[in-house]
Amino acid sequence: MTLIAYIFSAISGGVLFASGLLHAWQPFYFQQQIAAYEVVPAGFAPLLGVYLPYLQIIVGFALIAGVLTPEAIYIAAVFYLSFALVQAFQFSFGKSSISCGCFGSYSQQISLSTIGIPLVLFCITMLAIFVRRPADANLR
Repeated sequence: MTLIAYIFSAISGGVLFASGLLHAWQPFYFQQQIAAYEVVPAGFAPLLGVYLPYLQIIVGFALIAGVLTPEAIYIAAVFYLSFALVQAFQFSFGKSSISCGCFGSYSQQISLSTIGIPLVLFCITMLAIFVRRPADANLR
């Protein structure tokens, strides 16, 4: 992996790792945020609220440590794009009073900036894919 690819991966991973730690620390709050978005069945929100933070932590750590990088990059990209799309969906229906849920209780209400941040992180994650060395061409 090139240095620039690692930097992009580490940025993406660091945000996921920090977010996952805060969600794992406050799982009930995260469960409430997932339920507030109303995009998964109500009974599924508690499961996501408990297990999703640990997946964020694992993927974030993998990106920072440079292990399982191809898989972790794609999972991170899906996370960021999903976060942005779910927020944009709710925002487009005027539900801007919902917390973005990005960093546990340190989150803010959804807005264009809370939608833009995961989109920027998605782009950074995608750049990590495309700036890898040709030896890693199987990622493309």
